[in-house]
Order: sequence, then structure tokens, then C-alpha cells
Amino acid sequence: MRKVSLVSLGKQAFREGNYHLAEKLLREAVEGGAEYPDVFHTLGVISHLLGNLKEAVTWFERALEINPSYSEALVSLSITLNDMGEYSKAREAFERAVQSVSSRGEATVEIVRPRLVEGYRDLAKLYASISHYEEARECLEKAMSLAPEYLDVKVDYASLLREMGDFAAARKTLEEVLEKNPSSTGALIDLGLLSYLEGKRGEAREYFERAHQRDPKNTLALIYL
Repeated sequence: MRKVSLVSLGKQAFREGNYHLAEKLLREAVEGGAEYPDVFHTLGVISHLLGNLKEAVTWFERALEINPSYSEALVSLSITLNDMGEYSKAREAFERAVQSVSSRGEATVEIVRPRLVEGYRDLAKLYASISHYEEARECLEKAMSLAPEYLDVKVDYASLLREMGDFAAARKTLEEVLEKNPSSTGALIDLGLLSYLEGKRGEAREYFERAHQRDPKNTLALIYL
């Protein structure tokens, strides 16, 4: 009974953002025999938030020892490994998460899909930051295949294409975004940047002004103007 109470109190502390207390309570629960995947996963998330990445990996792996198809733990493991620079291991964990979710039917996919998409976006940003553009492109294409209606992912994809020097494909992608959402500030700013890099300064200014009108507090639009 005590371990159940500790788990409940620990999760409540976690929801309230009191991570140190949550960690203390959940560790006590584990010591008392609460060998539950969700408890291990929560401890892993707390460790990650507190900067203890290696410990986070250990908790996620303990959760996966009990439930190898625990998709949330796989996604969290992938993100943590990514933050540690373990990119190949991170991708492997992510692929396992996708396979796990896909095998369970559409309802489960819908629940976990946003987390998977965000994980692919995070992976792509990290790959791009170290000039691994093809790997970043592959991650974003997988994110788009999971959620083609997520227009922010297409804006990320266009930004990556621009960094890779494929201006035509980047512009085409951004124009597709604006067709579906004319208010997309991200697409307007990226089109302005593309135009500027191509020497079309008047056109660039028009895009930046449109972005500024849509979102007057957008720092990038102001800086580019």
C-alpha cells in the first residue's frame, strides 16, 4: 500500500513541477518494490530535466526491459540519446518507437503521433546543426509522412532545403504552406529570407512586412526588416 501511495504522491509532485520531491518519492517507491515501467519512465524524464542524461537512459532502459514496446519510453530514450550526441542509437530507438506504434493500430498512432513528430523535428535540428543535412532531411521527411497536415514541419523542411542550397525546392515548399495557411508567419519569413539571398530585396521586404503585420512581436521579422 505504501508504494502505491508513494507513486501517487510522486506523480502529483511531478505534475506540479516539483521534480526533486517527485524523484525522492518515486525512488522510495522503487526501493519498496514498485517495479513499474511508467515509474521508471517518469524517473527518466526527471533525470533528463535535471541534466542527468546517463541516469535518464538507465531509467528508460529499465522501463523497456519490462515493456519493450513502451513507445513513450522509446521516444524519451531517443531524445535523451540525441542530447548526448549518440545519434545512431537515438535513431534506432526512434525507429523502434515508430514500429511499436504502427503495429498497434490507428487509435494508438493518433495518441503518440505528435510526440513522434516532435522527436523527428528535434533530431533533424540536431543533425542540421552539425551539417549532417541528409540525415536531417530524412528525419523531416519521416515527420511529414507521419503528419502531412503539420505545416510547421514543412516550414522546417523548407529551411533545411535552403541551407542545402536547393532554393527552388524550398520556395515551392513554402508556397505550398501559404496556399494552405496564408497566415503562416514562419513561411513568410523564410520566403523573405530566400528572396533576400537571391538578391530580390524589394520582394524580401514585402514578405517580412506581411510577417510583421501578422505577428508584430515576431523578433525575426523585425530583425530582417
